[in-house]
Amino acid sequence: MRTPSAEMRALARVGQRVGEHYLVEELLGLGAMGSAWAARDERTGEAVVLKVHEEGFDGPEPELSLQRFLREAETLASVRHDNVCRLLASGTDAQTGEAFLVLERLSGMTLAEACGGRPREVGWASRVTAQLARGLEAVHAAGILHRDIKPTNVILDRTSGAVVPKIIDFGLARPLRPRVPVTAGRVAVGTPGYMAPEQCRGLADLDARIDVYALGVTLYEMLTGALPVDGATGMDLMIATVTRGPTSPRAHRADLSPALEALVLTALATDRDARFASASALREAIEGLGRETRVHA
Repeated sequence: MRTPSAEMRALARVGQRVGEHYLVEELLGLGAMGSAWAARDERTGEAVVLKVHEEGFDGPEPELSLQRFLREAETLASVRHDNVCRLLASGTDAQTGEAFLVLERLSGMTLAEACGGRPREVGWASRVTAQLARGLEAVHAAGILHRDIKPTNVILDRTSGAVVPKIIDFGLARPLRPRVPVTAGRVAVGTPGYMAPEQCRGLADLDARIDVYALGVTLYEMLTGALPVDGATGMDLMIATVTRGPTSPRAHRADLSPALEALVLTALATDRDARFASASALREAIEGLGRETRVHA
């Protein structure tokens, strides 16, 4: 929740400097924890994205909000991969005391916008998924769970000329092995429809397979234009995820091969022990299926 005065103060940032040399140019969005801006590093002229943790945007748990914001900085600082949005700098503004992040400015649309709720071509969806899996491999190798992989958290970046899927928004990320043990009974965190069954249940012992599941949902959505479970509310989606499991993708799209359907359903297995054990395993399965398809074409 953000107060009207905090929102007005945020909107007044255009033309101001944050961290002494980041000139704010245009508002990109207001979220639960703060604001995102198109900005420019006046030292280099580089176009960047500036995220500011705004006072008054914190809701009922301001300390938790700040912790998540700072965790995003810590996470991005530890991950360097072409398929993950790059952190350029972070700090605290000397004038306001507000924390900020400086990210590479990406040029392109979100995966959700590119799909528009419609099925995409199998080869394209497979290539995007394989690249996102590579990004997740780097995230997991750094000891991080993303916990919110979904099409709106993927940018199809065109800065280099080629389309490069990049994972963004690490606001819900947490260490794979928390320094302080996570106890059972915590509130489930994530986006209903993309959350793995064990995530929906609020289990404590989460691992990389929750991100594998979410990437499986993202692949399913690219292929079919639908989610693997139905529900009118977030709670409905979580209950369906835990109790009913995914609808066969071929129920939405009959031209999908049985092998691709099996791959998707393995990524979405309700029993995590039956799921791909890692992002690497999912990527290798997708790439193997692509090679097999070319051989038989």
